Amino acid sequence: MIKRKGHLLFLLPALMAVLLLTLYPSLYAVFLSFTNKSLINPDYSLVGLKNYLELFSSGEFWSSLKVTIIYVVITIFFQLTAGFLLASVTEKSRFGRKLVRTVVLISWVIPEVIVALTFKWMFIGDKYGLVNAFLLQTGLVRESIKWLSRGNLTLLVAIGMTVWRGTAFSMIMQAAGLQSVPKELYEAVEIDGANNLQRTLFVTLPLISSTLLINLIIISIATFNVMSLVYAFSGGGPFRATEIISIYMYKSAFKFFRFGFASSISIVMFLLNILFTLTYIKITKREFIT
Repeated sequence: MIKRKGHLLFLLPALMAVLLLTLYPSLYAVFLSFTNKSLINPDYSLVGLKNYLELFSSGEFWSSLKVTIIYVVITIFFQLTAGFLLASVTEKSRFGRKLVRTVVLISWVIPEVIVALTFKWMFIGDKYGLVNAFLLQTGLVRESIKWLSRGNLTLLVAIGMTVWRGTAFSMIMQAAGLQSVPKELYEAVEIDGANNLQRTLFVTLPLISSTLLINLIIISIATFNVMSLVYAFSGGGPFRATEIISIYMYKSAFKFFRFGFASSISIVMFLLNILFTLTYIKITKREFIT
């Protein structure tokens, strides 16, 4: 018994770090969501559910949530698809496997702000932008495209940027899943005359479904909570076309100094993250711990 208590003492530093850096800020955010805390006015008081009522009656919130859903759904679809294709190609072909994986991983290790600024400079809406210069010189377009001035185009570029950066993680996850599939199964279905599509649908995908589920949950939460990447790229513009919910929360806190209101947004985001996770698990009817 004494030895067990002695072992627990070694966990205290890590436990204290978790309490101070994770649990306390989370509980404090919940508390702030029921107050009118603001940087402009040091005095604040409890306001009950006022922040939440204002949030759910705000057109800006529903607009940002709509943009977020479009951004997240399209992004995770292409991340999963591109990650699976890259993992399949590198798994089947040994030639150039390390080179392909290295090139893809470079996009993942580059800081988000650098990626955002690079894409912003590439899609500048005049002839000096790299993309427009290429399109003009090849004759694909006759005049420069205003990529960052049209809402739909800006959102499309933001989605492409996020897919480009996040595909590497999906490739790593799914490559690990593919390596766990027994080679004998592929040989058996090939003898039965199955083509590549049938082999993928009836062998590969069912056997890596747990890996796909974990991958889906992780990238969904990461994409839903992304802020600096899109903010550095477009700042939420033009005309709030790329203002995802995390940017809406950031602006509420640090542009309008409404910490209490911003905290209520963060709590709603947290609950939506939990809802996403539970929904994925229920749809697949699987459990992580068996």
